[in-house]
Amino acid sequence: MMGCEDAILSIVNSLDNKGNIGRTVIQKIMYFAKIKGVIEAEYIPHYYGPYSSDVFNSTKSLVSLNFLEEKIETTPRYPYTYVKYTYLSTEDGKSVIDEFIKKDKKDDYKTIKRIAETCEKQTNLDIDTLSCAAKVYYILDKNGKSMTRERIQSEAEKLDWELNSSQITDAVNLLSSLGLVKQDRTKTR
Repeated sequence: MMGCEDAILSIVNSLDNKGNIGRTVIQKIMYFAKIKGVIEAEYIPHYYGPYSSDVFNSTKSLVSLNFLEEKIETTPRYPYTYVKYTYLSTEDGKSVIDEFIKKDKKDDYKTIKRIAETCEKQTNLDIDTLSCAAKVYYILDKNGKSMTRERIQSEAEKLDWELNSSQITDAVNLLSSLGLVKQDRTKTR
């Protein structure tokens, strides 16, 4: 099993130069890695789906250690200013991952890389789709059984999440590609 810092560096390294590896992307890919048993992190329901303070703190730690470069963009939109954080590997961060890959955690790195690349290929790292997929998995896992799309929507509402049928379909397709659910876990009507 990997530590959060190594897993985050693995994700950013796998997707480097994509330019849109933000906090939510990292949170969701790490959530899928947790499900696959590659990392340990506590997750709670949050606006954009399952959220981990462990992952947030590890990301901040990697920035302070100069293993990740953090870019901050602000976009004023009345009445708020939106802030977007994106991450790139530094040379020091790449060196850490190179050493990590040489050690006995190569299989964990490959699993994280596969998850990250599947998410990039299927969603172009779209935070809405990744968030919906994490929400759907959270709901399915919490209920432990196959559910209709309507039942998923109903359970989502209890967590103050809105999911429409199209979002659930996209989420199930991603989760299926990741090997996390079978298509029949959600039944269509």
